[in-house]
Amino acid sequence: MKQDSFGPAMAWPIFSTLVSPVARAGCAAQSYLSKAAHPFLRCPYAQFLDKNDDEYDDNCGKHPAFPFLNASGGFLLFVHGLVGLRFDYDVHARTVQRFLHVDPAVPATFPSGMYLSGLRAGLQVTNLGPIAGAVAANTTLHVNTGEILSVQSFYIAAGETHTLPVCVVPPQSQYSLCECGRARFANMTAG
Repeated sequence: MKQDSFGPAMAWPIFSTLVSPVARAGCAAQSYLSKAAHPFLRCPYAQFLDKNDDEYDDNCGKHPAFPFLNASGGFLLFVHGLVGLRFDYDVHARTVQRFLHVDPAVPATFPSGMYLSGLRAGLQVTNLGPIAGAVAANTTLHVNTGEILSVQSFYIAAGETHTLPVCVVPPQSQYSLCECGRARFANMTAG
Protein backbone atom coordinates (compact mmCIF):
# COMPACT_ATOMS: atom_id res chain seq x y z
CA MET A 1 0.00 0.00 0.00
CA LYS A 2 1.39 3.39 -0.99
CA GLN A 3 1.00 6.56 1.05
CA ASP A 4 -0.50 9.34 -1.07
CA SER A 5 2.03 12.18 -1.28
CA PHE A 6 -0.82 14.72 -1.24
CA GLY A 7 -2.40 13.49 2.01
CA PRO A 8 -4.03 12.54 4.24
CA ALA A 9 -3.69 15.59 6.46
CA MET A 10 -4.13 13.63 9.70
CA ALA A 11 -0.77 11.79 9.48
CA TRP A 12 1.62 14.75 9.88
CA PRO A 13 0.55 15.88 13.38
CA ILE A 14 1.13 12.33 14.61
CA PHE A 15 4.66 12.44 13.17
CA SER A 16 5.19 15.73 15.05
CA THR A 17 4.01 14.11 18.28
CA LEU A 18 6.26 11.08 17.82
CA VAL A 19 9.44 12.98 16.92
CA SER A 20 9.20 15.58 19.70
CA PRO A 21 10.57 13.42 22.56
CA VAL A 22 13.25 11.89 20.32
CA ALA A 23 14.74 14.80 18.35
CA ARG A 24 16.34 17.09 20.94
CA ALA A 25 18.09 19.17 18.26
CA GLY A 26 16.73 20.55 15.04
CA CYS A 27 13.16 21.40 14.16
CA ALA A 28 11.63 18.12 13.01
CA ALA A 29 8.57 18.57 15.23
CA GLN A 30 8.00 22.08 13.86
CA SER A 31 8.53 20.89 10.27
CA TYR A 32 5.93 18.14 10.64
CA LEU A 33 3.57 20.57 12.36
CA SER A 34 3.92 23.04 9.49
CA LYS A 35 3.38 20.28 6.94
CA ALA A 36 0.29 19.22 8.90
CA ALA A 37 -1.40 22.59 8.52
CA HIS A 38 -0.26 24.91 5.75
CA PRO A 39 -0.89 22.77 2.64
CA PHE A 40 -4.28 21.52 3.85
CA LEU A 41 -5.94 24.74 5.07
CA ARG A 42 -8.52 26.37 2.82
CA CYS A 43 -10.06 29.83 2.91
CA PRO A 44 -12.12 31.60 3.97
CA TYR A 45 -12.42 29.83 7.35
CA ALA A 46 -9.10 27.92 7.57
CA GLN A 47 -10.82 24.54 7.35
CA PHE A 48 -8.83 21.37 6.68
CA LEU A 49 -9.01 19.55 3.37
CA ASP A 50 -8.26 15.81 3.08
CA LYS A 51 -5.52 16.36 0.48
CA ASN A 52 -3.33 19.30 -0.40
CA ASP A 53 -4.21 18.86 -4.09
CA ASP A 54 -7.69 20.10 -5.00
CA GLU A 55 -7.68 18.74 -8.57
CA TYR A 56 -10.89 16.81 -9.27
CA ASP A 57 -9.36 14.88 -12.20
CA ASP A 58 -6.24 13.89 -10.25
CA ASN A 59 -8.40 12.48 -7.44
CA CYS A 60 -10.03 9.78 -9.60
CA GLY A 61 -13.00 12.03 -10.30
CA LYS A 62 -13.73 12.71 -6.63
CA HIS A 63 -13.54 15.80 -4.51
CA PRO A 64 -11.31 15.57 -1.40
CA ALA A 65 -13.14 15.48 1.93
CA PHE A 66 -13.92 19.01 3.13
CA PRO A 67 -13.99 19.93 5.92
CA PHE A 68 -11.80 17.02 6.98
CA LEU A 69 -12.45 16.66 10.71
CA ASN A 70 -9.87 13.89 11.21
CA ALA A 71 -7.15 16.37 10.25
CA SER A 72 -8.54 18.96 12.65
CA GLY A 73 -8.48 16.44 15.49
CA GLY A 74 -5.02 15.20 14.53
CA PHE A 75 -3.68 18.74 14.43
CA LEU A 76 -4.80 19.27 18.02
CA LEU A 77 -2.64 16.32 19.10
CA PHE A 78 0.53 18.32 18.51
CA VAL A 79 -0.01 19.79 21.97
CA HIS A 80 0.64 16.34 23.42
CA GLY A 81 3.85 16.05 21.40
CA LEU A 82 5.47 19.40 22.14
CA VAL A 83 4.40 19.48 25.78
CA GLY A 84 5.26 15.80 26.07
CA LEU A 85 2.05 14.75 27.81
CA ARG A 86 2.11 11.02 28.40
CA PHE A 87 -0.36 9.24 30.62
CA ASP A 88 1.02 6.19 32.43
CA TYR A 89 0.52 3.94 35.42
CA ASP A 90 2.74 3.20 38.39
CA VAL A 91 2.38 -0.17 40.11
CA HIS A 92 3.68 -0.13 43.66
CA ALA A 93 2.76 -2.31 46.64
CA ARG A 94 -0.04 -4.02 44.71
CA THR A 95 -1.73 -0.70 43.91
CA VAL A 96 -2.00 1.01 40.54
CA GLN A 97 -1.79 4.79 40.36
CA ARG A 98 -2.31 6.82 37.21
CA PHE A 99 0.17 9.66 36.64
CA LEU A 100 0.92 12.34 34.09
CA HIS A 101 4.40 12.39 32.56
CA VAL A 102 5.42 15.80 31.16
CA ASP A 103 8.46 16.15 28.88
CA PRO A 104 8.21 19.66 27.37
CA ALA A 105 10.39 20.53 24.39
CA VAL A 106 9.76 23.93 22.81
CA PRO A 107 11.13 24.36 19.27
CA ALA A 108 13.03 27.55 18.45
CA THR A 109 10.20 28.57 16.13
CA PHE A 110 8.02 29.29 19.19
CA PRO A 111 10.02 32.26 20.55
CA SER A 112 7.26 33.19 23.01
CA GLY A 113 7.01 29.65 24.34
CA MET A 114 3.87 27.58 24.81
CA TYR A 115 1.25 27.55 27.52
CA LEU A 116 -1.10 24.80 28.61
CA SER A 117 -3.72 24.85 31.31
CA GLY A 118 -6.87 23.13 32.35
CA LEU A 119 -5.53 19.84 33.70
CA ARG A 120 -8.57 18.53 35.48
CA ALA A 121 -9.44 15.49 37.55
CA GLY A 122 -8.77 12.49 35.34
CA LEU A 123 -5.82 14.38 33.81
CA GLN A 124 -7.63 15.62 30.69
CA VAL A 125 -6.50 18.83 29.00
CA THR A 126 -9.48 21.16 28.70
CA ASN A 127 -8.05 24.45 27.38
CA LEU A 128 -4.86 26.31 26.45
CA GLY A 129 -2.98 28.83 28.60
CA PRO A 130 -0.44 28.70 31.45
CA ILE A 131 0.02 25.28 33.06
CA ALA A 132 -2.42 25.48 35.94
CA GLY A 133 -5.48 23.55 36.87
CA ALA A 134 -7.42 21.58 39.41
CA VAL A 135 -6.09 18.07 40.01
CA ALA A 136 -6.83 15.58 42.73
CA ALA A 137 -4.91 16.01 45.99
CA ASN A 138 -1.43 14.46 45.98
CA THR A 139 -1.37 13.83 42.23
CA THR A 140 2.01 12.62 40.99
CA LEU A 141 3.51 14.61 38.14
CA HIS A 142 6.63 13.15 36.51
CA VAL A 143 8.72 15.75 34.66
CA ASN A 144 11.61 15.09 32.28
CA THR A 145 13.94 18.11 32.41
CA GLY A 146 15.31 17.61 28.91
CA GLU A 147 18.22 15.33 29.75
CA ILE A 148 18.07 11.60 29.17
CA LEU A 149 17.02 9.73 32.30
CA SER A 150 16.62 12.99 34.21
CA VAL A 151 13.14 12.64 35.68
CA GLN A 152 11.78 14.54 38.66
CA SER A 153 8.55 13.74 40.46
CA PHE A 154 6.35 16.33 42.13
CA TYR A 155 3.35 15.79 44.37
CA ILE A 156 0.88 18.58 43.72
CA ALA A 157 -1.81 19.27 46.30
CA ALA A 158 -5.20 20.58 45.23
CA GLY A 159 -4.92 24.26 44.30
CA GLU A 160 -1.10 24.19 44.29
CA THR A 161 0.92 25.35 41.25
CA HIS A 162 4.38 24.37 40.10
CA THR A 163 6.67 25.85 37.43
CA LEU A 164 8.23 23.25 35.15
CA PRO A 165 11.67 23.36 33.51
CA VAL A 166 11.52 23.27 29.71
CA CYS A 167 13.99 21.89 27.19
CA VAL A 168 14.49 24.49 24.43
CA VAL A 169 15.34 22.59 21.26
CA PRO A 170 18.41 24.14 19.57
CA PRO A 171 18.99 24.09 15.80
CA GLN A 172 20.85 21.06 14.46
CA SER A 173 23.36 23.29 12.65
CA GLN A 174 24.07 26.98 13.08
CA TYR A 175 24.87 27.22 9.36
CA SER A 176 21.56 25.85 8.04
CA LEU A 177 19.31 28.52 6.51
CA CYS A 178 16.29 26.29 6.01
CA GLU A 179 16.15 24.88 9.54
CA CYS A 180 13.97 26.20 12.34
CA GLY A 181 12.25 28.92 10.34
CA ARG A 182 15.34 30.91 9.34
CA ALA A 183 14.15 30.82 5.73
CA ARG A 184 10.56 30.48 4.56
CA PHE A 185 9.42 28.23 1.74
CA ALA A 186 5.87 27.99 0.44
CA ASN A 187 4.17 24.83 -0.74
CA MET A 188 2.79 25.86 -4.12
CA THR A 189 0.16 23.39 -5.29
CA ALA A 190 -2.17 23.80 -8.21
CA GLY A 191 -5.78 24.52 -7.43
